[in-house]
Amino acid sequence: AGREPEQRPRPKKHFSRAALQACARLIRPLPRTARARRRTSGDRSTPHALDAAARAADVATAARGIDAAAQSANMEVSYKVRLEKQLEAGLCAVGRFDGNHPAVACAAGACGQVLLYDPHDELQVTTTSGAPPLRTLNFNKTITALDAGPLDPARTRAQAKTTRGVTPDENDDKVVRDVLLVGLGSALMVYDVDLNSDIFYRECPDGVFSCRFCTLQGTEQPLAVVGGNCSVVGFGWQGTELFWNVAGDDVRCVAPCEGDLLVGSDDYEIRIFRKEESIYEISEADKVVALCSLGKRGRFAFGLANGTVGVYKNNERRWRVKSKNALVALLATQTRDVAAGWSSGAVTLRSASNGQVLYRDTFDAPLCSLVCADLKLSGSVQLIAVGVDGEVRGYLPAVVERDTSKAEDDLRRKREIEQLQAEKRRLVGELRALEDQPQTPSDDAQGIPGDTQISLDVAAPVHGGGFELIVATSNETYVVGAVVLDTDGGLFDGETLSCAPARPTDKLGIIVRPKKNFPASLKLQIHVAARPMSTSIHVYEVDYKLPKFCRFYRVAEEVAQPSSWVKFDVPTNVQRVAQYLTQAFVSTEAVETEDNQVKAYYVGLDGSPLRVEATKDTTGTQVRVSTNDLATAAEVVQDISTALDVHELESEASFPDESRRLKETLEKVSTHNSIRVRLTAEMADGSSRVKALVLKAEDARLMADMPRMMRNYDELMRVNEGLIAEYNKRATNHEALLAALKQVNQVVQRASQLRVGKAKARVVADARRAIKKGDAAALLSLIATGRTGG
Repeated sequence: AGREPEQRPRPKKHFSRAALQACARLIRPLPRTARARRRTSGDRSTPHALDAAARAADVATAARGIDAAAQSANMEVSYKVRLEKQLEAGLCAVGRFDGNHPAVACAAGACGQVLLYDPHDELQVTTTSGAPPLRTLNFNKTITALDAGPLDPARTRAQAKTTRGVTPDENDDKVVRDVLLVGLGSALMVYDVDLNSDIFYRECPDGVFSCRFCTLQGTEQPLAVVGGNCSVVGFGWQGTELFWNVAGDDVRCVAPCEGDLLVGSDDYEIRIFRKEESIYEISEADKVVALCSLGKRGRFAFGLANGTVGVYKNNERRWRVKSKNALVALLATQTRDVAAGWSSGAVTLRSASNGQVLYRDTFDAPLCSLVCADLKLSGSVQLIAVGVDGEVRGYLPAVVERDTSKAEDDLRRKREIEQLQAEKRRLVGELRALEDQPQTPSDDAQGIPGDTQISLDVAAPVHGGGFELIVATSNETYVVGAVVLDTDGGLFDGETLSCAPARPTDKLGIIVRPKKNFPASLKLQIHVAARPMSTSIHVYEVDYKLPKFCRFYRVAEEVAQPSSWVKFDVPTNVQRVAQYLTQAFVSTEAVETEDNQVKAYYVGLDGSPLRVEATKDTTGTQVRVSTNDLATAAEVVQDISTALDVHELESEASFPDESRRLKETLEKVSTHNSIRVRLTAEMADGSSRVKALVLKAEDARLMADMPRMMRNYDELMRVNEGLIAEYNKRATNHEALLAALKQVNQVVQRASQLRVGKAKARVVADARRAIKKGDAAALLSLIATGRTGG
């Protein structure tokens, strides 16, 4: 202790020829990222700053050159195949359908075809055009989802051989064959490819937007999990329903994660279910279109409709990046890296730990999907990328076939990158210090005082649905403009807001209109000048964290009493509830307690009232939330339970308007179901009539009885027109039925969110049973008390 560190001479840095060539190729200017930056009409940089900027640019370019070389060497294409077929984006799966050889299954066209590519199938014959052999499966319906997996443990290779009359081998009874999961709009078909037979066919009234083979905690067998219209359903290998839960909107993706279930929906939410209970609900900036588990203690990757890709660990986001292209596929590789396929045809491989790009490749057409399998049976699992034009590429880590010298080159490149990055950071710091040095202003451009401070306040909501952020300076300077950047995205239309007043003053109001309640992070760039028309401005950056309920503003006057409410007890004091309200809502002052009571009044940007009242009782604090919107009440209950660390919560609620609408919706569901059954029977009778008329017309043609043939064809045309009309009626009725079921599922989901823990899971399970029975009274009781009352 107390010893000074030993002083050692700094070693000289030696860079490779590739690094020096990269420095010489291109020198790009470095962005000026200082917190306060000077913009002038002329160039006022000092020679030292210019020299530091040039050196930083050289180092950054060299690092990029070496990094790109390392990226291109991380993976390599092991094979390329062209199927010469147009495929549907996102509809691709890989499975061992015979228990031995992996095969790629892809949906092609809108007529319900699935193409199977198995390079080891000896029964297939290569076509005359030289394209690889394909096997075609016709389902005659639009395919909306596709996956493969070993759903039925009894479907082994020995069972398939016995069915075909072939003597099975000794180990064939231990090899389980994969089956194909096919979503057909409003039905799920589980298909045995090897035996060319259906395992089961289940109608799904909520639709099939996604399907996935999953093994979940609490289930004794694998499940075929279907994401539909605000619902998630899991079927066993016999077609029995073994899992059901609700979501806030259409479910676009599902994925298993270490026994849990990941669910992504159109309401920007990622939900993690453990058994029947939702353990995490994560809000994102856009619709969730892709999820995949990384298999490392709760880590998973996600993809959004706006091109964002990132990684979470449980409910904590580790990193994310955004692309201007649409995400098509997301996959975890064997090394637990994150592979993404894009609509531009790009394939990227990123590190799961920090999001660094490890490899890039580009297709001539948009990507269809990404899968992992040992398609060539080479002993190594390949990353397989499939394009919509039928091109298939397999990737292997380049280190598989490298010698020791190349591995040493990679290590040396990595060390050079680290040295260059350190040199870049040092030079950037030097550049910022030189830029921040005071400069003598000219007569035309006066500088602002060095003690200028920026303040940020929130004003009352303005007309048109929004509140105002007021930025002001601390002295006689002028705010000539401001830019608001939404770093999370999805809060308002676009990702930036800008404001430039015609007559600058020392204050500026920026109107913000959030589209949803979301705790977004805003970055404000405030442009300050000494005079209104000055050519020299300073840019100040201010960070502002929006509260969770950013669409509600606190008012001092008492608002009207809503007709609906929910009340519950929390095991804490009134002061903590007051602190929560101060942090969770837009407010200019803290919420105070009076006589162990809290009364806070809020007005939404749409004019809707919200009252939150808390009173001390024997068990802690009773909270009453009064609002006419069931969704808002559910959000408040979930957020306050999370903030106060409440894991179990029961509640009582009264939502008369919501209950009345639910009764009407259930009546619509019953009516639409009866119409559907009647129309299906009528169409079946019409189809039988069509077959009979076709046979009669063909008999008349063979007997040369032209008048009778014409009469049969005339009648056939009339029957066909009737079938088309009935089909249009059935399609319209089906859309109305889906809309009604969506409303019912949303009410169930919001009613469950009025509770926490076991009570929440109980509401979902009881609601499913009540919906099957058509018991409206039980559903209304679940909203009010969380129990069916039976």
